Amino acid sequence: MNKKYIGIIGCILGIIGCFLPFVSVIGLNYSYIKGEGFLLSGLLIITMILIIIKKEKFTIIPVILSLYLYLVRTLTILKYIKYIRIGYYIILIGINCLFIYELLLYLNDNNK
Repeated sequence: MNKKYIGIIGCILGIIGCFLPFVSVIGLNYSYIKGEGFLLSGLLIITMILIIIKKEKFTIIPVILSLYLYLVRTLTILKYIKYIRIGYYIILIGINCLFIYELLLYLNDNNK
């Protein structure tokens, strides 16, 4: 599979995950889009555009910022770990795909 597709799939999964239930407490579902999700979605859209127009060197900045936003949110909801829903895991898979994409870019650059 081409590394470009891994990055695009990661972006799409991250964007979809922002709209899905992130945490469910007392029967109420909260999606990530109500908080930093708009910023995360924007960063993922920027990353996807950079991948599509073949400016892979610049994707590291929005990917690191996306990872930072996601980790900060994860650390704040650790006490609600048993209430985490599908949106959390979909974003996690998307961020991991982007991390793998960046790792493959780095390894490909070092082999040249």
